[in-house]
Amino acid sequence: MGTAKAPELLHDAREPYINMNELVAVQFQHAETAKPVGVIVQWNCHPETLGGKNTEISADFVGAVVETVAAKYRCPVVYLTGTVGGLMTSLKVPVQDEQGQELADGTIAKTIRYGQQVGALTEKRCKTPKPVPLTPITVRSREIFLPLQNKMYLLARQLGVLDRQAFLWTGDPYWAEPTDDRGWEKSLCLRTEVAWLRLGSLEVAVIPGEIYPELVLGKVRRPIRRDFPEAPAAIYA
Repeated sequence: MGTAKAPELLHDAREPYINMNELVAVQFQHAETAKPVGVIVQWNCHPETLGGKNTEISADFVGAVVETVAAKYRCPVVYLTGTVGGLMTSLKVPVQDEQGQELADGTIAKTIRYGQQVGALTEKRCKTPKPVPLTPITVRSREIFLPLQNKMYLLARQLGVLDRQAFLWTGDPYWAEPTDDRGWEKSLCLRTEVAWLRLGSLEVAVIPGEIYPELVLGKVRRPIRRDFPEAPAAIYA
């Protein structure tokens, strides 16, 4: 396992301006030959280099990261998104082509080049990794229910775009009854899951959504500034 800080590859677009600019690379090797059999890349950035006006379906820069690393090690590559909330992005990050010309946001050229740079950083960390044991293995998980309050999500559910089982929200995050109701009259919630993995000395927190770096790093500033001012302050403390 190897880590590397790359503040030059990350832009924080919202207050509070706190980001986790550390890339984590985990390479799995064959026990006898030491050849790579898999690589995990964990980076903290929204895959939105193509910008808000893009109408094409793509893997954005993540596709270029995976292609770059897979071409180097000839093994499966998994990309995991880390702390991207509030808002970690590649937009406004200066990226140059091989001739030193700066590439514009929203272009395929910048998207590919940015992914290649993240991939190159992964390769660099894999050259000098720190051996870590992957046993014993411990897995803990729990299903939870979260209230569905986003008006756009509620509208998407009414239109049939968001086709997912909903439940009746009673305030209990651990239990709810399923419902087919698509109206606005009842409070709805969705079922999701949180988990924690321990692979020897490697620990992995599995959290749905876009967690904020300040929550992970414990660097909440006072006064509290956040995307959702009505949210309870306690969850930010």
